Amino acid sequence: MLPNEQIPLAIRALNENGVILYPTDTVWGLGCRFDSEAGYEKLRQIKQRPENQAFIMLVGSVKQLKEYVSYIHPRIETLLHYHERPLTIVYKRHRNIPKHCLADDGTVAIRVVKDRFCQELTQILGCPITSTSANKKGQPTPAHFGEIQSDILSKADFVFDYKRSKSHKGEPSVIAGFNKKGDLIFFRE
Repeated sequence: MLPNEQIPLAIRALNENGVILYPTDTVWGLGCRFDSEAGYEKLRQIKQRPENQAFIMLVGSVKQLKEYVSYIHPRIETLLHYHERPLTIVYKRHRNIPKHCLADDGTVAIRVVKDRFCQELTQILGCPITSTSANKKGQPTPAHFGEIQSDILSKADFVFDYKRSKSHKGEPSVIAGFNKKGDLIFFRE
């Protein structure tokens, strides 16, 4: 099935508080609607992640990002356009984000996806996707679909066929934010 034939099936699963397994712009990921507490809880259980550890959100464009972030530093906006690798930014000032999506310190990590498939998925869904790599906490991140554990596969409500055979080894995004002085810092490069 082509990805455009699968997207409506994934959207239905997401809208029914489900979790999808899909190729992100970095690695294979598990995702749910950002505003679904039930989906978020299911995602947390599949990942076996503690309640105090938040997931990232994926948005399809800077325009969509601006619906959820109160202020984007000009340096960040430049980085989002020109950074070679996918870039996740930790924001302190945000709006319209459910409490369950926030870290203990009130921040939220958001990545503007560059991959066309992921952009379409978030745009058709009409909201961000809460996302994480398709592995249990503490386990290695799968480099490709063939490395995803069977119990992860069986717990997803929808699994994309798209890019399953792709042998490209994805890598996690760069994560950056600002320190208390206002300097840009990188948490993961």
